[in-house]
Amino acid sequence: MATEYADVVEHDTFPKLLLHNAARWPGEVAMREKEFGIWNEFTWSDYRDRVREIALGLLSLGVRCGDIVSIIGKDRPEMVWG
Repeated sequence: MATEYADVVEHDTFPKLLLHNAARWPGEVAMREKEFGIWNEFTWSDYRDRVREIALGLLSLGVRCGDIVSIIGKDRPEMVWG
């Protein structure tokens, strides 16, 4: 199976690349996290959905385009999604 990578000119931001990957490989594993000795897997569609949830949450808190936000926390998947 040939892997078709995203066109970096068309997908020139991380959100565009994330949407491309979620559309092309929705059920494929995008990231793994080991917690209490158990590996948890997150697919590209999981990744997209969680990023969307965080973005909508920030919008509901009043964060708008151009605002500066800092996210501080441990090395967890939620930090990457944020």
